[in-house]
Amino acid sequence: PRCRRTSRQSPTASPASRSAGGRSSVVAGAPDRRADPRVTPSGSATCPFSWRVPRTRATKTMASRIPFPNRFYAAVGFAANPPLGARAVADETRLLLYALYQQATAGPCRAPKPWGWNAIESAKWSSWTQLGDTAAIDAMRMYVSTMEEENPDWFSLFTDGGDPARVAEVLEAAAEAVAAAGAESELAASREREREAAERLKRAEAVASRSHPAVDRIDAEEGAWTTLTKQIGGAHKPRGRYAHAMATVGDDVFVIGGNAGGRRLGDVFALHLPNLTWRRVEAKVAAEDGGDAPLASFPARSGHAAVSWGTKVVVVGGYHEDAAAAQGAAAAARARENAEAAAPKLDAWVLDTETSEWRRLALRGPAPPARGGHTATLVRGEAGAKIVVFGGEDRRGRLLDDVHVIDLADKSWVAPQIRGVAPAARAGHVAASFGGGSRAVTDVYVFGGVSAGAAGEVSGELFALDTMSMTWRELEPAGVPPVPRAGAAGAVVGEAWFIAGGGGAGGGRRDTVALRVEPSSGELEWTSAAEVDAGSSLAAEGAGVVAVGGGAALLAFGGYDGAKYSAEAHVLKRPAAGRLPMTKTKMLSPVKQKEWVSAAETEARRGERSPLGPSPVAGETKDASETEEEVEASPRAVARALAETRRALSEERSKSSRLEASLAETRLQLDRLMRKVGGGGSSATTSPRDAEPRSPSPPRRAKGVWGFLAGDAPEYRGANSSAPSA
Repeated sequence: PRCRRTSRQSPTASPASRSAGGRSSVVAGAPDRRADPRVTPSGSATCPFSWRVPRTRATKTMASRIPFPNRFYAAVGFAANPPLGARAVADETRLLLYALYQQATAGPCRAPKPWGWNAIESAKWSSWTQLGDTAAIDAMRMYVSTMEEENPDWFSLFTDGGDPARVAEVLEAAAEAVAAAGAESELAASREREREAAERLKRAEAVASRSHPAVDRIDAEEGAWTTLTKQIGGAHKPRGRYAHAMATVGDDVFVIGGNAGGRRLGDVFALHLPNLTWRRVEAKVAAEDGGDAPLASFPARSGHAAVSWGTKVVVVGGYHEDAAAAQGAAAAARARENAEAAAPKLDAWVLDTETSEWRRLALRGPAPPARGGHTATLVRGEAGAKIVVFGGEDRRGRLLDDVHVIDLADKSWVAPQIRGVAPAARAGHVAASFGGGSRAVTDVYVFGGVSAGAAGEVSGELFALDTMSMTWRELEPAGVPPVPRAGAAGAVVGEAWFIAGGGGAGGGRRDTVALRVEPSSGELEWTSAAEVDAGSSLAAEGAGVVAVGGGAALLAFGGYDGAKYSAEAHVLKRPAAGRLPMTKTKMLSPVKQKEWVSAAETEARRGERSPLGPSPVAGETKDASETEEEVEASPRAVARALAETRRALSEERSKSSRLEASLAETRLQLDRLMRKVGGGGSSATTSPRDAEPRSPSPPRRAKGVWGFLAGDAPEYRGANSSAPSA
């Protein structure tokens, strides 16, 4: 058989050869034959769609029995070699068929726009680009549907009216085209992966070499944490604190609230990077839209979360006094009578950094319960920006595992339906959204924290929440997992999430780890970015870390190491360039040998300063040298410590029992061996009964197994040993 139109090419040719023809008369998926080496100069074709001209018609229902993608490639064969009787299609339809064919076989258009003088190629490029991310199978269905609109009886024409031999030939050729397209698709996918890897590597190199004038002027070593406190000036400096919130807006780093000496703060300070100067921000509270009198000041709080949103900072939740109580005793009495006020809700505030004005963020819909120790992550999607709130601890000390969303575009609370395996309820964890390329930037990653059901033990789990489908999944990235921690701080630079500090049973964590997108594979990988010296205030819980200078450096402030509230500032220049060996020995370096006091526990101590009844100090700016008050252990902390002690005691008792049993067995074997070796008249015929001692004297244990291990056990007396005199 021979093709009727010898100027047509096989529809399975590569995209480059398909676009080489460039003539307006080219049917979609069939460019000029000169670009196809499989078409001979004489006009004969070796392509699988080289069929003879049909002479009869058949019913249209035959084509509907062919599954996809075979039906699509049969339609492409018809378009590449239209038989006699086929209706000609308009140029607009040709462009549509071309775009659908390209979308189905090569995926979304990634080719650069052609020069404007080439009208045909520009039109083809525009048609293909308009399909966006349409799925391949959808493009195939649209291609066949468009073909059937122009030629409803195309399959009958193509198979000589349903001739069995021609039908078998068409189906065989379509199957061959599907197989060939599969090989080409795999090759195209491989090339796409290589292209994405090259782009990731290019982005990683750009981030690693990123610079900023203000950061460049800082006297600090690159790739290592440097204490910056002595280089910072200003008449008003923030006092030491932890469980505060930090956010970057332009060249300013804002520090909001926190806990200092057991007191909550409501002050705001800003560090201006170009001149490294602290200043106190005298932020006023704007009047409510309803005309109510504004609060005297922003409610003091700790354990809250903050995100940068343009020139504004959004603060979500935290441990704080109810607004009614802050307005006076009369308002507090009215609030106690109100059942709704008895169950406080999670609030959100917006700080306008240009006007230095606080404003409560009015959100529609039911708000979730109030909490602290949660995370709030800004996610930017096609529908607009939203803040994803996860976990935390409510005012009754219960850990939470719920997810709530603040829709910033709609100004409303959203309680999504969650799917997948969700992490256990927790507080003191860190969360971030990052990625690039093929990796979704709408995922929220959650690491660490104090999880429920673990007797207060810190977690080292890593989860990801797909905010498009609201589905949880647990991740196990490559590399050595970090040591579990709670109260850590994190910041995103490019396609890497840096996590610094935190604490656990072994003390403060001295390392700064990074969860990176590995450039070559695109997979997540744990690495170690930096480490601080023993005794550094950065190895603490409740510190704040933000990226500054567009990712040229990380800036950390504050923290609590179990004894001191830090007012130190630290900088890590070129964080993306740092890469240390990832070993657990390096990360398990406790700063203090004393018992670690978690931020969550400190927040629940002191009775009157518990989450249920705080004693805030709004706007307080006492000197850092002020004597810090001692705190009392709460009943919950005592119960937790008692449970830990009981569990440790049970383990020691079990070890003691096993050791005593092993010791008794060893002594019995030694007793028998000594009688056999030094018995004097024993022989091979001695019966086991005769070999046994007549009056065994078991060894005494005056002080138990611990006395034996300490060398205080009585001297061993074998069968030939004489008993000591009374």
